[in-house]
Amino acid sequence: MSSTWMQHVADYLPFHGKLYYLVASIPAPVRMTISAILITLVAVLTGRQRALTRKTQQYEKMARRCANTIDIALDAVVVADGQGRIIDFNGAAERAFGYSRNAAVGQNMADLLIPQPHRVTYNAGMERLLDTGASRIAGRSRVKLEGLRADGETFPIELSLGMTDDPDGPIFTGYIRDISDEVKAQAELTIARDEALAAAGAKSQFLAVMSHEMRTPLNGVLAVLDILASTRLDEEQRRFVEAAINSGELLQRHIDDLLQLNELEDRQLTFRRSTFSVGELLRDTVATNSAIATTNGNKICIKSDILDLYLSEDRHRLSQILTNLVNNAVKFTRNGTIQIEADRVAGGDGEDLLEMVVVDTGPGIAEEDTERIFDIFVTLDPTHRQTTRGYGLGLAICRRIVRAMGGDIGVESRKDCYSRFWVRLPFREASAVGSPPAFKASAARPFELPGGPSSLRVLLVEDDETNRLVAQEMLARFGCSVTEARDGLEAIREAEIEKFDLILMDVNMPNLGGQEATRRIRHSSGSASRFSPIVGLTAHALPEEQERLHEAGMQECLIKPIRARNLQALFRRLTDFPSDFANEVRHAPSDALGAPASVAEDIDEATLGEMASLLPPAVFERHLSVFRVEIEGMQAGLEQAWSERGTTDLGVLAHQYGGGAAIFGAIRLREHMLKIEKSASLGQDDALPVLIDGLATLCPQTIKSLNAYSHF
Repeated sequence: MSSTWMQHVADYLPFHGKLYYLVASIPAPVRMTISAILITLVAVLTGRQRALTRKTQQYEKMARRCANTIDIALDAVVVADGQGRIIDFNGAAERAFGYSRNAAVGQNMADLLIPQPHRVTYNAGMERLLDTGASRIAGRSRVKLEGLRADGETFPIELSLGMTDDPDGPIFTGYIRDISDEVKAQAELTIARDEALAAAGAKSQFLAVMSHEMRTPLNGVLAVLDILASTRLDEEQRRFVEAAINSGELLQRHIDDLLQLNELEDRQLTFRRSTFSVGELLRDTVATNSAIATTNGNKICIKSDILDLYLSEDRHRLSQILTNLVNNAVKFTRNGTIQIEADRVAGGDGEDLLEMVVVDTGPGIAEEDTERIFDIFVTLDPTHRQTTRGYGLGLAICRRIVRAMGGDIGVESRKDCYSRFWVRLPFREASAVGSPPAFKASAARPFELPGGPSSLRVLLVEDDETNRLVAQEMLARFGCSVTEARDGLEAIREAEIEKFDLILMDVNMPNLGGQEATRRIRHSSGSASRFSPIVGLTAHALPEEQERLHEAGMQECLIKPIRARNLQALFRRLTDFPSDFANEVRHAPSDALGAPASVAEDIDEATLGEMASLLPPAVFERHLSVFRVEIEGMQAGLEQAWSERGTTDLGVLAHQYGGGAAIFGAIRLREHMLKIEKSASLGQDDALPVLIDGLATLCPQTIKSLNAYSHF
């Protein structure tokens, strides 16, 4: 067929026919190759179409899940673009802020949800974020702010803000929680805490006042009885006087127990070490309890192979423990034996412990009661109240003291047979060489001193006429030359013109109290008695009161009621070791006893002093040096935590620094760290830089005060 003819045929064929004719004109091998390629392309395109369809369905499913999660989330979720316009608003946000989603979307988040006073800060933060990409909120843990409801009410919120990049600009997602209930609960807890602190303060104040009110008349009663006991009395009169003295001393012991319990509950105990032998401790305990033991037909004996062992411990505390245990045994035992034992025993870690044991042949204690007898206000057998007196404080106090000293206390008993109380304590052994002889007031008559009568010149400062009368009589019987003053102003005038060997200064007086009077005498360069020993007379046995008196310039405190034996011991210390009293005053700084005024403001001497007494000097100085280095880096550490990790880590670091400051008694630094920690927890971003900057002055001052204490 000619090509012309074929062209004419093709011109008259339809499109499909032409296509068929064209394909038919292609050689068979080529047609097969093209067909295979087309079939492959169709298969690939079909597979990709199906995969795309599946992914589209998955994305749609995930989107529905995310939308559903956001909608049912308990926290409000607000999504905004880089201009602050809301693009999503979930159901929790609708409930929290009072706007519907349709009303919120498209609105400016600052105008809609942020109170007016905070909008400037918010807008500035957004501008800074858009310009530099830096934010104090984005990417950090929750911060506390205020939100604005549709009705105009402001309420506390907790915000966590996340930022993601989008082709159209940054997208912000805010997770917001209404913390109104938490803030309310925290406020209630704060109020409850403040009320508890106020109640504790009121309790301490009440005890201080009641101590004064009870001890003042008791002082007069016991002092007069002491004077009466030194006169010529027949046998019956002497029994009456001794009974009255025993009753007064019992009342005094109850007052002391209550104050001691308050001290143990409110603060840590401090211990004052001295050197003494076990034999001295046990014999003094026997002497103290021998009178009441004889009354009940009992015998007290000592059994120990370590009587010559010298200890470096708090003798007063150990004596208090033993006396309580022996006194209980004496009271509950009739016509029996009380044995005091002491020995060295091996502790669990191989270290030797001091074991003190008090065994009696009294009525014993039921097994089920052996633990609760160490609780306060526990008296097991009501029938005993007819023959014994007490309110269940002694054993509770003993346990608190023993545990504060790192030891343990317990009891083994058999009903109607015996009781065995034991105490095990760590101890430091000391050398007997150079230890001062113990003065035993019981070895002398009430108004006698070994070596003859005293000739001390004493200034007696006391506003109560009865107390002044009996104290003057006591001092005169000791052979003292007494000058009287009725208040602090008179005391200052007398101290100006005469150098006294001793000033007995009442604390609470009209016109001018003893604390301020002492301070003025110490500061007066023209006072003849500027360096004289001043001993406070106070009914306030609480430790914080005694510490304030010592800071004012007093060397010691005599707790009312004043007893002849206490004056004996005081005079013996003054006459045997006069240089100790003089040096303590002369070498003290002019502002206060014990440390410069700046140190007292920065450092809690009791806390740091206790640490210094517990550790060897080299170890203490090493720890103190490490703490100084830590103080030097505190400001830089907090600034770094603030800039890099946010308020959560800043608060944690401030808490750690505050703990170290508390251990070393750095009062002001500890308080400052508490402020930083609190501001961080509340998200108070504006306050934190100021507080951190304040360390630039406080840290060097604290180091200076620590150095002053260390070298004092």
